[in-house]
Amino acid sequence: MAMTSSTFDAKTALAAARSADTLPEGWSKFSVVRGLVLTRVIMALAGAAVALGFVAFILWAETIPVFQIAGSIVFAVIALGLLVIGVQGMLILRRLSDYFFLITPQGFAQVKGGVVMALPLTELTKVKLVRGIFTVSLLVTRRSGDPIKMTGLRDYGQPMRLTQQLIAACSALYPDATAKVG
Repeated sequence: MAMTSSTFDAKTALAAARSADTLPEGWSKFSVVRGLVLTRVIMALAGAAVALGFVAFILWAETIPVFQIAGSIVFAVIALGLLVIGVQGMLILRRLSDYFFLITPQGFAQVKGGVVMALPLTELTKVKLVRGIFTVSLLVTRRSGDPIKMTGLRDYGQPMRLTQQLIAACSALYPDATAKVG
């Protein structure tokens, strides 16, 4: 089921990655790690419960009314944000097979539910792993100069390995190019 042409057909590659028991030579598939997402869900929902507890305590405590209102609003917004993160994680857990990152010798694709972000390797000029406080992202620059940010790499368990595989695929396509990971 390997793609024989030098062009990257994302639909064919994704269909092959979803249906094949083993991937063709040179392909790598990084699936979402269930335990990482489950941990995020538990922590987000626990944080939301604590924030709602603070809201209840602030409203119950007899303090200056302005502080009651402001404090309640702040903690309610925090609780709402954490609830959204928890629900998003639960949706991922329900359909784990719909979330993966695929690297082939011709291109790569990130599948997040129904959203597919795919590019042929010939379109890339730069690949950079970006670590934030809460996320790990992949920043790829197209030949046109447009940057594309792919978020959620931490969910695949090994963002550095994923980036190394992508750079190795680019290096195989362009042996004279220089690349480094870090």
